[in-house]
Order: sequence, then C-alpha cells, then structure tokens
Amino acid sequence: MTSAIKQFAWASMAAFGATLIAVSSRVAEADAMDHFWDAIGGGDFNDPDNWVDGNQFGAPGFDDTARFDLAAAYTVTFGGAQFTDRVVVSRGLVTFALADVFYTLLNPLTGTPSIVVGDGDLDTAALTITGGTVHGRFTDLGRMPGAFGSLTVTGPAAELINDWQVRVGHQGAGLLELSDGAIASNGLAVIAAGSGSFGDAVVTGPATVWDCAGGLTAGKGGFGSLLVRDGAAVLSSDGIIGQQLASIGEVTVNGAGSSWTIDGTLDVGLTGFGTLTIQDGGAVTNEIFATVGSFPDQVMGEGAVGEIVISGSGSSWTVNGDLYLGFAGFGRWTFSEGGSVTVNGDLLRGAWLSDSGTPQTIIELGDAGDYATAAITVSGGADGFEPRVDLINGFVPQTGDTFLIATAGVGLGTFVFDLPPLPRPLDWEVVQDADSVELRVVTLFATDITGDGVVDVLDLIELLLCFGMPADPPCDTSDVNQDGTVNVLDLIILLLDFG
Repeated sequence: MTSAIKQFAWASMAAFGATLIAVSSRVAEADAMDHFWDAIGGGDFNDPDNWVDGNQFGAPGFDDTARFDLAAAYTVTFGGAQFTDRVVVSRGLVTFALADVFYTLLNPLTGTPSIVVGDGDLDTAALTITGGTVHGRFTDLGRMPGAFGSLTVTGPAAELINDWQVRVGHQGAGLLELSDGAIASNGLAVIAAGSGSFGDAVVTGPATVWDCAGGLTAGKGGFGSLLVRDGAAVLSSDGIIGQQLASIGEVTVNGAGSSWTIDGTLDVGLTGFGTLTIQDGGAVTNEIFATVGSFPDQVMGEGAVGEIVISGSGSSWTVNGDLYLGFAGFGRWTFSEGGSVTVNGDLLRGAWLSDSGTPQTIIELGDAGDYATAAITVSGGADGFEPRVDLINGFVPQTGDTFLIATAGVGLGTFVFDLPPLPRPLDWEVVQDADSVELRVVTLFATDITGDGVVDVLDLIELLLCFGMPADPPCDTSDVNQDGTVNVLDLIILLLDFG
C-alpha cells in the first residue's frame, strides 16, 4: 500500500515545561527554549555555530527542544552522547549519523511526544537514524492535520527506543521503515491512530526486529498497513487489525523467515475492516485466542469484517487457543497453494456477508502447493464448512492426486464442497471421516456419461438420444470409444459396463 496525505482534524499542541538552563557568561539563566538548526549543509550537533543564536545560547541542552525546519537534505553528526528534552523535525530530509552513541530525549510527559517528525499543517519531513540509538518516551509521525512524517531506522547498529508508544500517522500521515538489522522497541504501537489518518510501517531484512511490548494496532482510526518481509520479525503483546468502524487495517507477512509473533490475542476486523495476508513462507503465531470479524458498531450495525489470506507452501498461521471465524461479525479466509492454519483449540464458525457472492472459505489449488499438509488443522473440534475450490494458474490435477483439506482432534463437521469441473474422465472424490476430509482425483468409467459414479439406465438413455450423431456437444460424452460418432460400438461398451 502506498502512503497518502490528506487533510485531517486539529490535534492539541504540545505543552512545554519551563526549566532553568545554564548558558554563556552573558546570560546566566533562561527558560527552556526551542533551538533551531541553521546549517543547511549539515554538521555537528554540538557546534553552537550550527544553531540560530547558537553563539549566545549554545547548542540545545537537557531542557531544550531541538528543531529541524530547513527545507533541505543534510546530515547531523554526533561526537558523543546527547541529551535534550525533545526533538522535532518539521521539514526537510534529515539524517542523524549517531556513530554508536545515544541521543536521549528526556521529556517525561505522557501527552507530549518527545520525538516528532511532520509536526504542523502541510509539513513534510523525513528523519533517518543510522549507527546509534535514539531513546525517548513517545514518537509521533504525521502529528498535525495535513502533516507527513517519515522515520527510517536502518543498519545493524541503529536502534529506536520508546518507553511508551509510537504513533505512525496520528492526525496526519506517517511512514515508519525499519531495515537491514535495525531494532525498534516500544510499548504500544498504533498505525493510523486518528480519524482519517494514514499510516504505513515496513519492517524488512534478516535480524530486523520491531518489538511492541504494549501491543500493535494497524488501523485504529484511519487507514493503516504493516508489511513484514525478507526475514524480518515483529513481536507484540496483542494484535489488532482494523479497530474502529471507520478504520481499515492491513498486515502482510511475506517471505521465508518473516514473522509476527503475538503473546496474546489477535483480532482481525475488530469493529473495523481488517485483512491479514501471509504469503511465500511467512508465519504468524498468536498465543491466545483469535477472532476474524468481531463486534460490529452497535449504533450503525456495520463493520467487524475480517479476512485472512494464507498463500504458498510454508505460509502458516498458528493459533494457540480457540479461533472464531465470524464472532458477532463477518469472517472469511482463503487458502492458496498450500497455505495452512493450525488451531490448538476449537474452530468456531460464524457468519460471512450474505450479499457478497463469495463463500466464507476458498481453497485455491495450483501446481506449486504442498497438499500433504492439511490446509486446516484443529486440535479440538471444528464446525463444518462449505468451501469453494478453485484451480489457479492453469493447474489441472491428475488421477491419484490427493489434497488434504482439514483434520480435527475431537470432531469435524461435514464439509460440502463447491468443486470445479475436471476434464473427462477425471472426477472428484470427497473422502471424509470423523476427523479428516480430503479430495481425491479419480478416473470415471468412460461409459459413465452422466458422471454420477455409476453406469446405469440414465447413461443408456443419454447414449440412445445421441445414437447416430457426431461426437459434438452435447453428444461428445456419449462417444465412449472416441471414434467421432455415437454408434453401436459405444452401445456395446456401455452394456459391458452396465451396473
């Protein structure tokens, strides 16, 4: 998904503390103040010449706010550990080259972000952190209406720490990128936090980790997306995708080694609209129950729509608890070419949208899948389903092919399939017992003209209706010896198979 910037509602301005600081001999004491960066070509953070009135007041200190508001691209270097109250990047493309040092933001206030990128109306700002650690309490990207803020943390020595939370798109639009072994840790993480906001988070590359100890929400009030790819890992206490009626949340976990591990519950479409896509070997695990489509808006009676797409062999979702597919809401899932879910509890099926024209369960079969592993594995009991089976990418199964659909430890409801046609004489066979169901491809008798599994009087009637006719539709299936004409030879073959 591509980030977008639109107009948003006004959010309250940050409140600044008033604290005394030591300054030069000409000014013994002054209130805490904003220091504005003035070196368009970049330079050392601690050099007073790089700040407006720096010769009088020096570089920003413990109680000050460091502000970067130049519409330019430049790099700020750090010769040693640095402490300020806050940092605000309002405009420009700024790089903090930290060289393995710490930059600590000391602001303790819950309602005042200590790190802001994209602050005021129509501000466009980007901050890149390389080679060290930025540590604050609270980061806001795209804070004010119309603002866009991008924060990139990249490289194996780069780290972003927030003791409380990160908002990627508060009232504006935000982008968070973690790459190439970078680490970010925080309490709560919210992507698209405010009404009408936009937020994107991209976590990419082996050893790149985003640790959200307070939980992670994609789409709380706006349009939020999370992409985990190329072996990166996201950790969170809980997970929510699409939390409010007007919100849309999307999470994609792509590629072998890419993962989202959730210590608690996962809700996909919790009042809002949520989609979870796991593809090309990605993995999602949550340790307690999960819901897909739950709790519509009580006033509007709308929302609570959740969708799961698991695509490709090795792509998996593990729920270490019960899974509710449509829990007072609407849930749907698609399994494509070997994608699978394991539910270490019960699988309970609710509703899907009756007017959608699409079934609740879709199983896509192609030639790249691993079908010896069940698409749905449940340790407890599972309700029955009515899956539609699709053949994709030109795949045509052959006689003897077997597709394991579902297994359950303590009982499996009856599956009623909507199956695609196969070229004669191939046909589907559904094999189900108390704890498993699979599809097999079998070869019909050529004389089973009706395809109902037996050669009987109905087949004889079909042949006689076409007797003497060329083997063109609808009489092609009556030409059982395929010599181009429905004739006495076909009748003899049918009578030999009769019954």
